[in-house]
Amino acid sequence: MSLRIKLSLMLASFLVLIGVFAAGTLVIFENLSVNMSRLNSVSQEYKLIRGLQSQIYDFMHVTRNWGLTGEAKFRQQYQAKLAQTYEGFEKTRELSAQHKELENIESEFRQVAKYARAVIEIRKPVG
Repeated sequence: MSLRIKLSLMLASFLVLIGVFAAGTLVIFENLSVNMSRLNSVSQEYKLIRGLQSQIYDFMHVTRNWGLTGEAKFRQQYQAKLAQTYEGFEKTRELSAQHKELENIESEFRQVAKYARAVIEIRKPVG
């Protein structure tokens, strides 16, 4: 075998090896892209759930403060916080895969909202 043929074979095998590595790299990056998109959707769902949790806490905080202090600002914030919380449920329902759990939480929140309405309707909650 002449030197020219050996060099040609070596170059061809080197180019094939580069092609295999390039294809492997493309497969790896495609899988990485799929996993990153899954991670992004899970992250978005987590943010929505944490936001909903915060909205529920704010709603309960406003109701509790009205009952404890009787300050008018808490009574005024009640409707806004209630609307924000229901809006949070709606957004979370659209993007969450946990529909059954979310329905249970929303059902329990509706019960809490009934009790909160009873507290807010008291004209002078503090002695």
